[in-house]
Amino acid sequence: MNEALFQFIWQYSLYNPFGLQTPDGESVTVVHSGKLNRDVGPDFPEAKVKIGNSLLTGNV
Repeated sequence: MNEALFQFIWQYSLYNPFGLQTPDGESVTVVHSGKLNRDVGPDFPEAKVKIGNSLLTGNV
């Protein structure tokens, strides 16, 4: 899979968002996929992912 395809899938949430979980069984929810960065650096800054009861914000 090339990076452009992966970016497209992530940006438009073209994956099954239900039942996502960590290997330890904690639930995973993508609250916000972030902003697509077409320059150097992380692909999606300002993303928000909830794992269990923790909301993580940062680069994807």
